[in-house]
Amino acid sequence: MRAFRILGFAMIALSVACSAKKAVKSPEPAQLKSEIFIDEPIQTLARNLSEKIRVAVSAGKMESLEIVKIDSHDLLPPKALSYFQDALSAQLVARNIPLKNGAWKLAGDFSKKSGQLVFDFVISGNQSEAYKDSAGVPDDDQLRNTVAQFTTPDETHAHAEHKETKVPTPLAQLPEAPLDIAQNCPPAGICSLLILYSDRLVELFWEKGEERIIPLPPTSRRSRAPSGKILTQADVFVILSNNLAVPVTLDRHLRNVTSETPLPVPLPEPESNTYIMADGRFYDFELIEPTVLAVIDSSDRLAIAEQGKLVQSIERVGGALSVDLPSIYTSSPVLPGEPDALIRFTYVNGVLQRDRSLSMDGSITGISVTDLNQDGLTELLVVLENSHGVFIDVREPF
Repeated sequence: MRAFRILGFAMIALSVACSAKKAVKSPEPAQLKSEIFIDEPIQTLARNLSEKIRVAVSAGKMESLEIVKIDSHDLLPPKALSYFQDALSAQLVARNIPLKNGAWKLAGDFSKKSGQLVFDFVISGNQSEAYKDSAGVPDDDQLRNTVAQFTTPDETHAHAEHKETKVPTPLAQLPEAPLDIAQNCPPAGICSLLILYSDRLVELFWEKGEERIIPLPPTSRRSRAPSGKILTQADVFVILSNNLAVPVTLDRHLRNVTSETPLPVPLPEPESNTYIMADGRFYDFELIEPTVLAVIDSSDRLAIAEQGKLVQSIERVGGALSVDLPSIYTSSPVLPGEPDALIRFTYVNGVLQRDRSLSMDGSITGISVTDLNQDGLTELLVVLENSHGVFIDVREPF
């Protein structure tokens, strides 16, 4: 009880008047033609290249195109190169460019320039170059993670006995922005991913591409600005939502169980996607230890309350938060629809410092540090919303 009181005093120190944050809207369905938008680097490169090739084909009045040679120079493993070729062909066909033997031939090769993986291509006809151009994507962790999915176990690991399942990116495309995500790890084996919506909890078995849906108890409470959290306590999950009259407690098999009252934490506020405790209002929070709480407070600052002491960031941050001490990750303070960024802080011996940031292609609506494949190395799951939809992106911690 003393620990509870200490946390309560720290939370009072965090209390600041705040206006309700604008609710995150569900994304509009992406307007697609015949092409498929997949937010990962190889598909992005194929899509950008196909648009440049379309311009050349149109300008040169080329009736068809033949892809004669693509050289990776060992920058892509064979399966990844084949995947790129298939993606490029599909994007060209989607732009009504016939692919068949003919007078116009396309050849290209990969290289690395200025921190990017670049594909240079040439279109030739009548024994002369008619058009040449290039496109590239950042040579970053997302690209390396994607390419790693096409390597064999021997290419990935020096020891054959150490096998692991790579966590793909994007991990999933979602129908709408979730309220929260969290891993569900059995005593042994691969973890599943829990995805919380306003009316249901979805368990994603990402390795198999399967899922199951657990409806949340029906209630007359239906917030126009839903908020919710998945709290992990020992072997149970506590589901908080402003659409629920009371928290729901589930075991690892996601069966309803009775549980002791959870530690005092901010609770969802009706009709607002914020959380309240004492006189404080917060956009997101994470209970690090029984007496240590990280929050994004009403002044858009990251704040840490620990045993009656309070530290607060100088910089403003966004509304999403995840903790993996000494690292704390937040979104950035941007308007809806603007490019977002992950911000990393460190918290050591009561000192909070901003470290670095990483730009993202979309608005960040959620962050979670997980180890889904249980290889002892954590990954960052970032819920991204952009013009193509809502995705769970996988990044290496930085």
